[in-house]
Amino acid sequence: MIITDENLHGALVKALIESGYEVKPVALGNYGATDEVVISMAYEESAILVTEDKDFGELVFAHQMAKVTVVFLRYRQVELPVIKQNLLRVVLDYAHLDGRFFIVVTSTKIRVRTI
Repeated sequence: MIITDENLHGALVKALIESGYEVKPVALGNYGATDEVVISMAYEESAILVTEDKDFGELVFAHQMAKVTVVFLRYRQVELPVIKQNLLRVVLDYAHLDGRFFIVVTSTKIRVRTI
């Protein structure tokens, strides 16, 4: 399962759903949830969390909330098509793994840190 943070671009959520992934958008029923609640939801669902919110990096590294894999997307609007491709590649490569990762996805690179 993939949990998408409420700030995630709708085209990315749609691409995940159309690729056959089970997606639970935070915006549906949990709009305004704190980052701590969102990360707890991902943990309870054993889900990957996809976000554009850099605060999740602080939660994972500074506050030791490393219970889930977080995919953090950094891009400009014009890079959306490339980000969509990179996101789908990351989910395909990491969704089935047991480890926990913090993955930063940009239009030019994918950086993976084991947490």
